[in-house]
Amino acid sequence: MLRNKLFIIALILILFISYSNTFAKEDKALKSKVAEVLVKFPAQNSLQRDQLSADLIQLGSDGILIVCRTLISPGSGNDTNARFALNGLSIYTNRGEAENERKLYAKALIKGLKSAKNDEVKAFLIRQLQLVGKDESVKTLSKYLKDKRLCEPAT
Repeated sequence: MLRNKLFIIALILILFISYSNTFAKEDKALKSKVAEVLVKFPAQNSLQRDQLSADLIQLGSDGILIVCRTLISPGSGNDTNARFALNGLSIYTNRGEAENERKLYAKALIKGLKSAKNDEVKAFLIRQLQLVGKDESVKTLSKYLKDKRLCEPAT
């Protein structure tokens, strides 16, 4: 009986370690793919912007969240590529036939907004959400109506 329990515990540990290593490799690969797209921003024209935005959409919510997390407060470094990428996504996903992409992007912006620490980064994400958000963003944005700095963009 004790031997069976030890075996099960050992098996669970092996699976956990294996899963953690796989997740770390996938996370690193996703960050690398995001970086490959980000370096191409700002786009030279609207066709290139749309293609780069489509590439980011293909990376899913986690890829977009990585872009959101590269934002930094103004004056503390250069996050121009990420800002152009997110604004490009706002334009790209706002086209009429892209409702599923718009929802995916809006939900990723909401996650990015919730994890952002800096008010200026939050304000930027809220402004992008203004362009693409619909009903799914109301609850999240309503939390910022009492914040002196974020009230205006949230309304």
